[in-house]
Amino acid sequence: MQRNLRPTNNIYQENVKIMKNKLIVILVIAIFAACKKDEKINYEGFEPISEKSVFDSLQLQNDYIYYEIRNNYCSDSTKYSIIFSKGTKPYIDSVFSNPNKGVFYSNGDLCIYNNILTYNSTGYVFLETYTQIINFLGSIDSKGDALFIAHLNGYYFKYNDKEFGIKEDKDGYLIYACKLVSACTPVQTDKFLIKIDIHGNIEILEQSVLSKDDNACI
Repeated sequence: MQRNLRPTNNIYQENVKIMKNKLIVILVIAIFAACKKDEKINYEGFEPISEKSVFDSLQLQNDYIYYEIRNNYCSDSTKYSIIFSKGTKPYIDSVFSNPNKGVFYSNGDLCIYNNILTYNSTGYVFLETYTQIINFLGSIDSKGDALFIAHLNGYYFKYNDKEFGIKEDKDGYLIYACKLVSACTPVQTDKFLIKIDIHGNIEILEQSVLSKDDNACI
């Protein structure tokens, strides 16, 4: 009686194929586990940011009788909104309604710039450059200072959420923040981990897509 036996090399090839499949499965599992591990962010030490703290905890280089922080709009720079002020307003609006330059504040394709009106015993001064504002703040030595520098550079925050918080570092501050990086096809907002040093320099340590809509415009 004749038996149908598989050739030995066919059995060997099947065994090799099985082993390869097992190795692929193991490799996929390992990669997936590594990705999941990378996605886990350590927020230890980060404190939630309150909306109030962005402006009212500034530590200034000098004392001012009054100052106000303005957003002017590139489309019509005669229009502005006062986003924060401290002291008693010493002027009427018509006095300072002329266009003023300022620190360019780009949020995606939207265009705003910031300037600061200060008032002391010598009169009124507009701070219109980044260097002037750094001098206005002095060293970036408080959380409020660091948050304001982030704001000037187009970053914003999810308030009262430690995943978008601030943490003091040995030579500056670490901040998780959002930024609109594109306002039209796509509308995209990214999440950043930035470091701001005592001189106001910003270093991007991490960046990832937070939301994206390829078919939308603002």
